[in-house]
Formats: sequence, C-alpha cells, structure tokens
Amino acid sequence: MSRPSSADPPATTPEDSAKPAPPRGTTRQREAGAASRAETQRLLVVAAGELFAERGYAAVGMDDIGAAAGVTGPAIYRHFGAKASVLTAVFDRVIDAVTLDPDVIGELPGDADEDPAARLRHLVRTYASAVSGRRRLMAVFIREVHHLPAEDRELLIERQRELLRRWRELLGLAHPDWDRERVRSAVHGAFGMLNAVGTFASRLTDRELAGQLADLVVAALQIGGDGPKAPAHTVAAATTRAAAQEVGTSNSANSPTTSNPSLR
Repeated sequence: MSRPSSADPPATTPEDSAKPAPPRGTTRQREAGAASRAETQRLLVVAAGELFAERGYAAVGMDDIGAAAGVTGPAIYRHFGAKASVLTAVFDRVIDAVTLDPDVIGELPGDADEDPAARLRHLVRTYASAVSGRRRLMAVFIREVHHLPAEDRELLIERQRELLRRWRELLGLAHPDWDRERVRSAVHGAFGMLNAVGTFASRLTDRELAGQLADLVVAALQIGGDGPKAPAHTVAAATTRAAAQEVGTSNSANSPTTSNPSLR
C-alpha cells in the first residue's frame, strides 16, 4: 500500500461535509447593500423627475437619467428595466407625498370624534403643502401620465380614487345638507385648483403658495379654518380659472385628477 502523496487533497469526514457553508455576508453588510441600492434608486428617480420636467418624457433617455444621477453604463438597468418604470417611480413619489394613509387618520390633531371639517382642513393643508413644494414634479404628473403603462396607470388612478373618496366622505359629514353631486363636484374642483400648481409659474415661496391655495380651498369647501377667508366671488373665480388652466395645459382625458370619468 502506498502512502498518500503530499499533493493528494486531505480526506474529508462525514462531520466535515455536514458543516454549513460560511455566510456570504453579515446582516449588517446586506443591510448596507440594500440601503445603497435604495439610495441609488432615489437618486435616479429625482434625476428623472427633473429631466422629465425640463425636457419632457419623450426627449429623455435612460443614459441621460443615469448620467444625471451619476450611474454609468448598464448599471441603471439593475434598478429599472425600462424608462416607463422610472416614470412610474416618479409618479409614485408624487402620490406618496400627497396621500395620507387612512390608518394615520387617528393620529391627526384632535380626538377621533373631532369635527370632520377640521379633519378635512388638515388634509387640505397637507396636500397644498405637498404639491406646492413639488411644482416641477406636478408638471410631470399632469403632462406625462399618458406615458404610463396601462397597469401602472390603473394603480395610480386607484390610489387617487381612495384619496378622493376620503375627502368626499369628510365633506359629506361636514355638510349633511349637501347632495352627493354637490359634494363630488366640490371635491373635484378643489383638486383641480391644487393640482394646477404644475401649470403656472409663481413667485410665491412654497409656504406662501401652499397657504394661499389652502385658504382658497377651505373657503370654497366652506369648512372654516384659522386663516383669512377669501371672498366667495374670488374663490369661485379662482376655482374656475384653475380648472380651465389645467384642462388647457394638459389633455383632459389623460388628467387623472380632474375630468377623468373613472375617478367619479
């Protein structure tokens, strides 16, 4: 019997083969990697939103988005498979900013039995603040919605429907004497006014614009408030101008927050 050569691999035992493979990375490393990917995606979405606002969706390529975000070559496709996916993420960012999860309603100022008008005022001011601070994104939101894939567009519309339902519910409770059509029309008019920030340039600061728009909507919905009230004829005229301006700037059939029948 010959002795094992020094080149022969060492013999393994059943105990050796039963040993688990060493972990590929620590939990902390995996979490750091996930955080890095999330940050890269955020940078890509922010860059895309700016480019879409400046040039329009059709004039922007994936390479443009990657270059603006500092992501070179095909690496962008590890995060988004197509430009339409980036647009969907941009729209999600907008709707996340303006949507208050119904589960959070209980955390709004006041008791659970608080006057529905006060709760709706809070939602109006939250929405006005969100859109006023994202004017360029709102322009993309209004102009480019028709580029969304059909499935993503339906998901977006459903999220908007939920927001509209919540406002209609609170407005109906605040005005039990208003019929269903008046409540529905008032809520759609309010959204038309607020979303119009994406259709015009204003020299007001974000805070000033949000306050002015919120005051107008609160007055139009007749839900009181703690700010100055605009005269009724001013509110009516402003609502009419905002709605007309939004329709004139975008294709009304493609604007999910105003005249789209599927939101009714």
